Amino acid sequence: MNGFKLLNRLLFIVFLAVGWIGCAAEVAVPLSRVQIAGANASTIIIAPMNVALPLPDELESSTEIVMQALSKILRSHGKSVQLIDSLRGRQLWLQSAREVQQSRAENNFENAVQLFARKIGEMDEFDVLILPSLYVTNAQVQENGSARWDTANQKVEFIGQSKWEIEVSQLSSVPAASILMSAFDRDGRNIHSKRTGLELVQHLALLIETRKGHDKRTWALEDDVPAISDPTRVEAAVSHSLFPFLPKRRP
Repeated sequence: MNGFKLLNRLLFIVFLAVGWIGCAAEVAVPLSRVQIAGANASTIIIAPMNVALPLPDELESSTEIVMQALSKILRSHGKSVQLIDSLRGRQLWLQSAREVQQSRAENNFENAVQLFARKIGEMDEFDVLILPSLYVTNAQVQENGSARWDTANQKVEFIGQSKWEIEVSQLSSVPAASILMSAFDRDGRNIHSKRTGLELVQHLALLIETRKGHDKRTWALEDDVPAISDPTRVEAAVSHSLFPFLPKRRP
């Protein structure tokens, strides 16, 4: 009987130990300031694309696919999303930048954003203001033909076929599109900013030139039209650019 009681006590101690370990494993890691801001944000306003920065000409036809992905991901997190009309948003930004320039305040981006956020807040209720911006950068080409930039990775695409083997000039870089995702609170204070690569904006195309009756075949970089076109890549990149403000969206 004593042996049975001793066994029960040992099992009880083991049970308590396992239970304590399990509870310890379930202790939540404290959220960062950025994560708390994202979790508490109910209404998010999105400014027009590149409201504060020049939009590269080659990306003008690609703003819609990125804005759609951004709205979709925010809504998937249960956020109420409002898009500022492009004309209205740009007018408010120009007014804000002009007022900062004319005031005694330091003429910088931070002061312009704070005034911009206040102007929007006078007309619309919101918790967070997002300023998305697209830009073009150079992706570094690796030996395996893959290009890397702003945490992104993509194979350089070859378009065209030939019966003959054609040498490819060694590439060091390829133009690529990226997004700068910046989030601000109601007072225009920055709470999140992150750069993420979207897509390569050029591919290698087979060019055939006829000279003196002979064809010369070469691989040359050519613009993608539109520059950004893969919705799966775009959604993954936008989700990455919002982290840790919002958890990454599972594919």
